[in-house]
Amino acid sequence: MNHRPRCRFLVPALALSTTLGLFATIASAADIRTHAFGLVALAPGQAMVLNVVNAGLVAPPDPDRVRRNAPPEPELVAEIAFLNGDGSVFQSSIVRIPSGGSISIPIAREQLSARTPRAALRAQVRFTNPPEPERILSTLEVIDVASGRTSFVLVSPPEPDRN
Repeated sequence: MNHRPRCRFLVPALALSTTLGLFATIASAADIRTHAFGLVALAPGQAMVLNVVNAGLVAPPDPDRVRRNAPPEPELVAEIAFLNGDGSVFQSSIVRIPSGGSISIPIAREQLSARTPRAALRAQVRFTNPPEPERILSTLEVIDVASGRTSFVLVSPPEPDRN
């Protein structure tokens, strides 16, 4: 009994399904937008605050603009992660940010290891349902806890031009 004819169709079918699976993986990866910040060292008495804004419209943004029949802008779903210098996750959470809303997540130096005077973290925000890039604003600020004064602010890099 000769099984060769079946193999002739099986190998191309497996190759096609593998290729389609690869394209599906690439497409799903394109549906995720990430804002990543560099490593920031905190000294005692300092904290870092990650701020994320969903700059979508809130109804009605302009009384002259008729949007009564327009569906509401969707909320953002984001995975917030603070990573150690070696890339391991220090803290992470999933947040929902309504259109026009924002969140701020602080991490105080005292929450980190006390083995050295300075401790470093970096922040990352991954959006699983990203809207237009101009609707998402992320900043990372370092503040003096006692005075509340901002030492500096890092702004997420702009989206690359894909045209």
